[in-house]
Amino acid sequence: MSPNLWRHVMKAAHQAAPGASHDNKNGEIKVQMEDEVWEKLSDKKDGESVQPNDTEQKTIQEKKTKVTDPSTEGHATQTTSGNSSGDSGNSFFTDIKNILQTLCKDVLDQLNQQENPQVQEFLQKDYDKGVVECFTEVNKVRRIIELSDSVCVIAVDDSARGTGFLLFDRFILTNAHVVEKFVYSPQEAPRTLKLSGTLKAVFNYEVFGSEANTLPVKSDLIAYRYEKDDKLRCHDFALLELNTVKPANCTELLSCYKHAPSPNSGGIYIVGHPGCGVKKMDPCFIIGIENQLQSINKHISENVSCPYVSWGCWPYLYKNQITYDSCFFHGSSGSPVFDEHCNLIGMHSGGFDYKEGEKTRSVIEFSYSMQPILESIVTQVSTRSDILELLSEFPSIQAVKKTEDAYIANVPIKQEQQSEDGKMEEN
Repeated sequence: MSPNLWRHVMKAAHQAAPGASHDNKNGEIKVQMEDEVWEKLSDKKDGESVQPNDTEQKTIQEKKTKVTDPSTEGHATQTTSGNSSGDSGNSFFTDIKNILQTLCKDVLDQLNQQENPQVQEFLQKDYDKGVVECFTEVNKVRRIIELSDSVCVIAVDDSARGTGFLLFDRFILTNAHVVEKFVYSPQEAPRTLKLSGTLKAVFNYEVFGSEANTLPVKSDLIAYRYEKDDKLRCHDFALLELNTVKPANCTELLSCYKHAPSPNSGGIYIVGHPGCGVKKMDPCFIIGIENQLQSINKHISENVSCPYVSWGCWPYLYKNQITYDSCFFHGSSGSPVFDEHCNLIGMHSGGFDYKEGEKTRSVIEFSYSMQPILESIVTQVSTRSDILELLSEFPSIQAVKKTEDAYIANVPIKQEQQSEDGKMEEN
């Protein structure tokens, strides 16, 4: 805000204040003091503070003493408008409100033009507040609860291993590392993948001890990928097939996917079974690519028990990951991630967690964006006309192409490091 604009606000505020008169010399002294401060501020460079010297401090103190009249302390005084300053002060606040409304646009324009990081941080906080309001709309929370019916526990030999969700028709998507230990290639068909053990998908597990809907899973793996590629992306998914029709009242979450770049900011919802317990939802905010290293360093500096160093985390974040701070740890791998508009954008997969006494903490958590997952699935099922026919019913699949997400085009290449000090943990 410029000195002239500040003087205008202060003078108008003084004139509107209870107990002030237009010919109040003391008031003129107060406004003049503000002018003196602004003159000194305008002569200083950014980052320099302004402190009055001993003579100035004494003069200011004398002026303050003269302004205060002990005979009026504790008593209501009469304003030029006839209102008592001992009332609610509605007239004062109304006048100030009108003044600020008039000046608000100019002030915001000037603030937006400033490069001061503190000013920009303030404006960013104001923006984030708007995101929260959008994020917590009841209709969106209700929609997420409806979609949560499609989320299930993945169990092998009656032991819960992770989370999954109904992607389309009778097909369940989860992380590859959830079932990795049970994947094998039979000798008679070495190019196919099967699952050992008895797999089940448990739906509607929302109350401990309640009856859930347990459905059998076929031993054939429909699609599977667990590797890093030459495009600095990591792949970690498994597509399973139920040995029955899809459960009733469950939404095919592929219908919630829109072919678009994954968001780099905003709110998200994660729905899953952390600890392989009852179903839970965690609303949180995306940590943008440009803020990942800063967020990691902040957590490490504020938590002395954290065993990680920044270079034990950041180099292991890949192009196709969406990062955030979540309380979803082990058992929640395979949980669907929705944006603030209830679109399916990713699959929660892991993070850099550690123990702090009895509590589990995490430096940063991540999910894999849906586009590379769907690209790989379409490629791997290219010989399955029945599955391709099912996929063709979803308009978003028609737009899926083998391209990188647009939002990661400018991500700096991070050199892979094999370090025993910090390794990515899978939930």
